[in-house]
Amino acid sequence: MKWRHSPNLSSIRDSRPPKKISLRKIHETLSSCINKKNIEESSTNRHFPDQNLNDESDAFRHFLWAALLTKELGEIRGKEFLDAHEKDPAQPDDERQMDIYNNGRGQTAANILLKEKRWSFKAIEAEGLEELRSKKLQVLKPGLPIPKESE
Repeated sequence: MKWRHSPNLSSIRDSRPPKKISLRKIHETLSSCINKKNIEESSTNRHFPDQNLNDESDAFRHFLWAALLTKELGEIRGKEFLDAHEKDPAQPDDERQMDIYNNGRGQTAANILLKEKRWSFKAIEAEGLEELRSKKLQVLKPGLPIPKESE
């Protein structure tokens, strides 16, 4: 295996060409991500009928989508997809940092539930709501009531 330094010497990476991925696999992955996004949005709408950017609903949405993608794609591929989603240059840095942080919390919760064989959609919803109540998720514009439990 050949290794080389990146031009800025800040990281080392494998110089092999990337693996080829079939168009079918790309389509399946994107379809799955869209499906998970729809599930997450439905749950967020149910728990938080009034929503704005950077509020509790936004934090819950990121937490839940990250958890669903982690279960579906695995931690590494899920994080790659989530990070790519946060690359909008027009998004203010504090909003991006909030989203990335809440994505990480969702991935962590998913990994714990999967490891303990306690994964269910209801369990991850409940965990997200508990993280909001205990102020473990970042919220830039607080003010929404947080449901007591998953409905």
